[in-house]
Amino acid sequence: MHADQIASISVSGISALTTTQMTGLTAAIDLLAGLSTAQIPALSAANIAILTTNQLNALSTAQINSLSATQAKALSGPQITALTSENLVALSSSAIANLSTSALSTISTTQLQYLTTAQMQGLTTTAVRALSTDQIAALTTAQASSLTTAQISSFTTQQVNKLTTTNTAALTTSQIKALGSAQIAAMTTDQLNNLTSAQVQSITTAGIASISNANVALLTATTISNLSTAQIQALSSSQFANLTTGDIAALTSAQYAALTTKQIMGLDATRVLTLFGGTTVSTKISALPPNALTKLTATNTSSLTSAQLGALTTAQITGLSTNVLGSLTTTSTGQIKGLTTAQVAALTQAQAKALSAAQLGALTTTQTAALSTYAIAALSASAVPSLQVASFLTIFRAILFIKEKFWAAFSLLFQS
Repeated sequence: MHADQIASISVSGISALTTTQMTGLTAAIDLLAGLSTAQIPALSAANIAILTTNQLNALSTAQINSLSATQAKALSGPQITALTSENLVALSSSAIANLSTSALSTISTTQLQYLTTAQMQGLTTTAVRALSTDQIAALTTAQASSLTTAQISSFTTQQVNKLTTTNTAALTTSQIKALGSAQIAAMTTDQLNNLTSAQVQSITTAGIASISNANVALLTATTISNLSTAQIQALSSSQFANLTTGDIAALTSAQYAALTTKQIMGLDATRVLTLFGGTTVSTKISALPPNALTKLTATNTSSLTSAQLGALTTAQITGLSTNVLGSLTTTSTGQIKGLTTAQVAALTQAQAKALSAAQLGALTTTQTAALSTYAIAALSASAVPSLQVASFLTIFRAILFIKEKFWAAFSLLFQS
């Protein structure tokens, strides 16, 4: 039989060929070249399966491209492995999508890189999950960035972990957003630190919360500063406590304003000091939410400078616990000296009452003069003598004020 005779066989005749007949037909490789692109799809899956690797590679790229999805499913691993790069690329996206997982797994990392983005997008999520970690690591940036969100979200955690940093940096924001919390948790710090600001902000809050404390500690200051306020709030207190001082110093004013009570109370003294500016006074202090400062302890505020305390707003000052107020140092450069008159005036009765005799004695006359009458009224009798002599005028005024209020209330009582 000659090639021209092969070409004359009808499509129905081709589909009726038995495997025995096919074996005889394919004995001469040149006869296969006579099959048209209309005849090739008519071959049964069983006949495709018996083609030798040489016979399969003897087909033209046009013939390879005409293979149907059913025929592709019949291709074995050895057949796929033996395909030339030209013939592999010639497989239609539908054919690639229908390769068995065992056949797909035999594609070498070199062969894999020949697949077009259209072929990659043709892979089912099951096929994607069947790719080995070596195959995943071999993906080109074009291939990785072309994957659909459904394909990306189907990645196993081991596959995500094996993406190169170049490939993770090439992923679209939609692809990053499609990654689940377990997948984000599987990412290496190198992968996370190589993401762009847009990519970082595409990670879901659940994904942010899933990053291990150890990995959080290795994130760069740039990565941390790229987090959105919602992502910052998604960090647990233990994650936040694992940020380095460099990370904390890199937080933006908007991120400061988003911090929660639990996050701040979990910081040690060194990190609290960094939050307030380290050796200087941070211009971002005033952005800290007053309610987030309520759980600061005497221990983690012990290193704050008087200037840093003086930078707090009155709302932030009144949010400090009585323990913190009662622990302020009293030396000539102590923390108590840093309080502004506005801050002193804002002290609550409970805060004023928490001040020790030594602290009251360390207040300047200007600071004492700023004490509200209600704050002075809260002072214990034993604490009053500690105030500087010049401050007694302030106390006297407070006594007169309280007396006036008492008689006003007394008069109202009799009027009723």
